Amino acid sequence: MQTATYRLDEYRIIEYENGLFGWETHYGFGAQQRGMCFIHNDILIIGPCSHEEVGYLKGEFLDRIEKLPLWNKTKTYCYASELLDVASGRSLNNGFPARMFSSARIARSSETSIPSGGPGTFQLAKYLIAVKSDGQVSWQAHAGLNRIIAGHCILHSGVLFLQPEAQEKRKEREVDFYKKLDMLPRWDRTKIWCPGFVLRCCQPQPRKGIPKVSRQKAESRGIRAFFEAPATKIFQQPKKQLRAFSRFSSCSWKSMWSRLHVPSSLKTRKPSSQLPREGNSWFKYLSAAGDFIWSLISSQLSIKTRLHLFRSCDRHHRK
Repeated sequence: MQTATYRLDEYRIIEYENGLFGWETHYGFGAQQRGMCFIHNDILIIGPCSHEEVGYLKGEFLDRIEKLPLWNKTKTYCYASELLDVASGRSLNNGFPARMFSSARIARSSETSIPSGGPGTFQLAKYLIAVKSDGQVSWQAHAGLNRIIAGHCILHSGVLFLQPEAQEKRKEREVDFYKKLDMLPRWDRTKIWCPGFVLRCCQPQPRKGIPKVSRQKAESRGIRAFFEAPATKIFQQPKKQLRAFSRFSSCSWKSMWSRLHVPSSLKTRKPSSQLPREGNSWFKYLSAAGDFIWSLISSQLSIKTRLHLFRSCDRHHRK
């Protein structure tokens, strides 16, 4: 039976009476995923999905968990797929239920797995782990072309995290490095490790830039100004190009017709440079009709452009 529910980013964390924890989140379009999670010292480890069902849309789900209290039982969280087991070298997703119950039993008995011990060098997969007398931990690995790279490690809540930032340390043959590595004892000061730092803060971090309320007001003002004021220069440029076609006068049509018009009797008459009076009046009506059609096309394009921008701003505002 559920005893409490919490909000963690886009997850709903459920606490049960037996000391176990579960999670729910939206997935895809109108679906929800569920799974289990457990606390390892000060880290909430979220396990794989075990069940999927029809649920709420993303916006509806986030609105429902908005009223829940924030998760405060750990300061950090990560996913089981990102962590590795020291003994087997496999992801924590493998055998997750057994590890989850084991962690709950350790938490009830108040046991800890904080690493301790003096300096030394150890083997962990393809890495050489070195612990100094002052407690600093570092790693070394062979990167090919007789290069040895090294970096720092972080011990947090009984998990060894290898920082990815590395620098070249020295030159050494690959055969010599792995021969030395095979002679070292296995790393046993933590049960979990990760070739990177994947912890995430449970508390929401303040976002930089304009506050959310100010952003909404700015977007509203921008949309209102766009529809009340004339179109911007970006959207005026295509309109000018269309207007260039609509500015054909009767003189322009006359000059074009004078190039194309050929009388029926080519042998007795020369091409006339001017149109007859009937043709002149007919092309005046044609020019006026062309101007009217192009003005309609220009106004339609302007309306479509503004509607497209409004819908884009509206979608951004909903997110």
